Amino acid sequence: MSRGRPRFQAGRPVDRQGAKGRVDGPHGMGGGCAGEDGQSDILYIFWTAVTQTLASQFQTATDSSVFLKQAFEGEYPKLLRLYNDLWKRLQQYSENIQRHFNTNGTMEHFVELQHMEDDTHDLFMQKKQDYDPEIALKDSLQPYEAAYLSKSLSRLFDPINLVFPPGGRNPPSTDELDSIIKTIASELNVVAVDPDLSLAVSKNVAKTVQLYAVKSEQLRQGSMMQ
Repeated sequence: MSRGRPRFQAGRPVDRQGAKGRVDGPHGMGGGCAGEDGQSDILYIFWTAVTQTLASQFQTATDSSVFLKQAFEGEYPKLLRLYNDLWKRLQQYSENIQRHFNTNGTMEHFVELQHMEDDTHDLFMQKKQDYDPEIALKDSLQPYEAAYLSKSLSRLFDPINLVFPPGGRNPPSTDELDSIIKTIASELNVVAVDPDLSLAVSKNVAKTVQLYAVKSEQLRQGSMMQ
């Protein structure tokens, strides 16, 4: 899925000595100077450090507090929405900087910046072509997403297992079917804050429908044998 990515631009004149590096590129965090010594892009290093620190601090906090761990896992969609809001703010901030630079920067600097943006063979693009800063940010929440999806699947399976008890002979009633549908709708509504999370929960819903089909077939076969 395509994602909007902020363009991190410098709001000051560009140093000609860093012209072989790139102030920014189409991959958002592909900005900064990739010097002739072959060192990695400065903004990539910075953003990697930020996301790793977030993951480490979250892990430390949840390890020391059961309540906080349960909150992060149980209310993960709300936490993810805060992350999405942060990313949107970064985009807006970066766009404002770029707009200010384009308005107030000299034509000489703008042409030079434009030349560097058109260079697609810099060190960052070659080595970090598959790096997505937004995904890197969200990856710091990965343990809580995995726990949330596991619990979501359990909530979806519970009403199925309830209407198909071991040894049961009766098909689900209309009210029981309504309960299953409402559970599915509730799970999908909660995760509507993020497309990727919605897709993951949709896969859980597909597993739920498959479970219902299997249980129904088992019930039918059991009735035929009696």
